[in-house]
Amino acid sequence: MVIAFGCASCDRAITTVTVPSALGTAVPWLTEIHEIELVPPVVIAGLPRTGTTHLHNLLAAGPTFRTLPYWESMEPLRMPAEIGVEPDPRRARSDLAVDFMNAAMPHFARMHRAPVPAAEMGRYWGDRIDRMLTSLIADRDAIPAERSIDVRFDEFMADDLAIAERIYELAGELVTPEAGAAMADYLAGHERGRLGTIDYRAGDLGLDADELRERFAPYVARFLL
Repeated sequence: MVIAFGCASCDRAITTVTVPSALGTAVPWLTEIHEIELVPPVVIAGLPRTGTTHLHNLLAAGPTFRTLPYWESMEPLRMPAEIGVEPDPRRARSDLAVDFMNAAMPHFARMHRAPVPAAEMGRYWGDRIDRMLTSLIADRDAIPAERSIDVRFDEFMADDLAIAERIYELAGELVTPEAGAAMADYLAGHERGRLGTIDYRAGDLGLDADELRERFAPYVARFLL
């Protein structure tokens, strides 16, 4: 198995090639995977900057839900020689790759000196979000109400735990004292604004706020009124 250090796309490409090979090697002796019960997953979907990562991390804080760490997504299976080795060598390899990326990022920035006009980025993202929201409105009801909930950003920010409890209920899980305490501890260490805030202004991206409100009115009418 080759461990690549470099751009994320290169890592993903090599992982795509090597993981099937690793699976082919591992499955014959990893017989216990056939005994694991697979339960329906909880899928979180939303636009950027709407709290999806925060919600994922909040649910992952407790013992109820099994999440996929980045290092495990890169190497889903241990190699036979690493079974039982602790700490898991995959973590160290992932940390090394991330450290390399962090150190190399300034050099990547120097390779891309040509600036992109803010108005161009604004038009791109305005059109992209428009397509995404239009598709969402068209397809939202494909998932039955008894299997899904819509989470408003303002409601989530007002009471994180209440939203998490609604998701537990939807998934048919109990919020045990251990899970509740773990989520509370996570929130205590991740208060909103602890790393600063972002002041979003449409005009900074060459956009008109009134035009955006009109453009996204169908989405607002469907989900926010």
